Amino acid sequence: MLFPHVMVLLCLRGTARVRYDMQELLIEKNDFGLLMPGHFLQRITCSEDYTFSCVFISAEMFSEVKTHAFSHDLDKFNYAPKCRLTDEQVHRVMALNEILEAIASHDINDLKLRQQMLLSHLAVGLEFINYYRREQDREWIESLL
Repeated sequence: MLFPHVMVLLCLRGTARVRYDMQELLIEKNDFGLLMPGHFLQRITCSEDYTFSCVFISAEMFSEVKTHAFSHDLDKFNYAPKCRLTDEQVHRVMALNEILEAIASHDINDLKLRQQMLLSHLAVGLEFINYYRREQDREWIESLL
């Protein structure tokens, strides 16, 4: 599949083997993926208990979200699209996902207000993910030293 949207994936249980561009990745419980537009994703295998959460963000909305975000180092997800979260971090991401679902399904007549609410919450979520990823990258670099 080649998506024009940003795909946000969180593995909740089980494992999957996928091909991201030409790189084969093993997805396990608590793996978070931020797949940017224009990349190739192919499922190779999945365990029977594989369960995931998935959110699609249009390229236009993602561009708007990035203008609301404080940090702008999301390009690293183009080359290494996944990171491992702790159980507590997964809980936070899922809580944010519930808020996004509530906003998206709420009967708000003002579409502009709903869009602004979604943008601000998505920006907060990206800040959390950037922080978790920087923490993981720092630990990985320190382990090499």
